Amino acid sequence: MPEYAKAISLLNQDKQNLKRQRSLAVQEDYEEDDPRAGRLANLSFWNLPPTYDHDWPEGLTMALSYEEALFLKEQIEITQPNTMLAKILKNELYICPN
Repeated sequence: MPEYAKAISLLNQDKQNLKRQRSLAVQEDYEEDDPRAGRLANLSFWNLPPTYDHDWPEGLTMALSYEEALFLKEQIEITQPNTMLAKILKNELYICPN
């Protein structure tokens, strides 16, 4: 239960920081144009791990190697930083089976 409370506290802190950042972003929108606008063709939707197998449908399982699990953990922390799952992963509030 203390891990849950810690994760909630971290999530609330990040929400407050996000509100401040949004306020600053609105001010910046009035000051300058977004240099990234119109460059959607250069963005990649998927970040694939280095161990990506092009024949992935063959023998598909949910079991992850250490490298795959680490990659997935990092992607969740990077792309979904304001979620409870990211807080749990980042602060190592989980139990790993041996």
